[in-house]
Amino acid sequence: MRPEIVFVIPTFNRPSTLARCLESVFSQRTDTRFEIIVSLDSRDTVSQEFLAGYGKRVSVVRAGVPGLNAARNRGINAAQGSIVVFLDDDCVVPRPEWVDLLNAGFRRRPEASAIGGGFISQDNAPLFVRCRNRMSNAYVLDSRVCENEVRSLLGGNIAYRKELFDQFGVFDEFLLYGATETELNERISAAGGKFYFFDELSVVHAIEDRSLCQHCRQAFFQGSGKAYSYFKGNKCVGSGRGMRATLRYLRTIVDEERSWSDKAGAFFFLALNIVCYRIGYYWGRIRYNRL
Repeated sequence: MRPEIVFVIPTFNRPSTLARCLESVFSQRTDTRFEIIVSLDSRDTVSQEFLAGYGKRVSVVRAGVPGLNAARNRGINAAQGSIVVFLDDDCVVPRPEWVDLLNAGFRRRPEASAIGGGFISQDNAPLFVRCRNRMSNAYVLDSRVCENEVRSLLGGNIAYRKELFDQFGVFDEFLLYGATETELNERISAAGGKFYFFDELSVVHAIEDRSLCQHCRQAFFQGSGKAYSYFKGNKCVGSGRGMRATLRYLRTIVDEERSWSDKAGAFFFLALNIVCYRIGYYWGRIRYNRL
């Protein structure tokens, strides 16, 4: 029998984080039929052997070219269910009733093109990881239209109706890293599609501890990816509510830290990442302005 929900989990040489993600999905207590597809990056060299231990509980496919979106698209081609859920391989589903909550979200919003949740940090997560997850949530909340409706969702925790890919196409494989889902989401939004955000669908985003330089690099490429989406034809789609609202969300990220040293560290992290994002955006405008 066909599954109703298909989890597509792209991965690239991260078996330890992937194992935590898979076990959290296996722990779901639901009557809904679901399937798990792990989509390997074309350069992945270790995951195939690791996944053999899961047998038929996991379907494994491999993208033909490098990149996150190529892996996502390979998973879409293999998916048979009516709902396709994309999870990053470093995400953990915290609730055993998460699948039922997902179904409830689509029932509450039958007009939804996609629904999703935010990122939660582990209790012992480093400061920069906590800030990164809160920044991701702020990006979505800054695009809020009303109540649960938003203009964008996080690519690492989003569920699409499968039929959308026939109507709007799949992920753009030009971008290998940084804001890779933005172009598809803005394409759908520009055509009148609707996105909804539900707190109860948030997942634990267990990012590995990175250096400040690596976080800034990510911000740079997210900015350039946003510029790519803009010049590709989504100029009419705004993702935010203005600088004042954005700064208000970012201030809450600093306020959530308890000690003054952590508050100062969070402020420095946010300021530096915003600068890198803007530099990436303007660099992208120079690179992609001929699209």
